[in-house]
Amino acid sequence: MIALSVLGLGEILGSILFGKLLDKFGYKVMMYSCFGTLIVTIAFVCLYIAVFKFYMWTAAWICFLWGVSESGIGVFLQSVMGFEFESKTTTFAIRNLVQSFTVFGCLFLDAQLDS
Repeated sequence: MIALSVLGLGEILGSILFGKLLDKFGYKVMMYSCFGTLIVTIAFVCLYIAVFKFYMWTAAWICFLWGVSESGIGVFLQSVMGFEFESKTTTFAIRNLVQSFTVFGCLFLDAQLDS
């Protein structure tokens, strides 16, 4: 419960941060910042897997970084695709469709690795 609350906090703070970055510096800096945050998040997950002991604060930190990187990607995709389509709901639908297929692919790979 605490980890998901921290995820939501990361989503909120990340969307504010990346929105300000996009407004002030443009798409290029925003994209590099998203990639940087994503790389840091993946590094923390790999470190967490290597240690393989449950620490609440480490899990909370990973969830926070996950929320920040997810909101950065969301802000970036919404701002880029928002100008491509006349309907605002189409952008949201495409993002959710891609996210759903990505989650399915990851769960499928996870099931193949476990068996």
